[in-house]
Amino acid sequence: INWKKIAEVGGKILSSL
Repeated sequence: INWKKIAEVGGKILSSL
């Protein structure tokens, strides 16, 4: 599991809300 990738994508999702 690539936690850095998950965090990056998660951050983009949160910033788009």
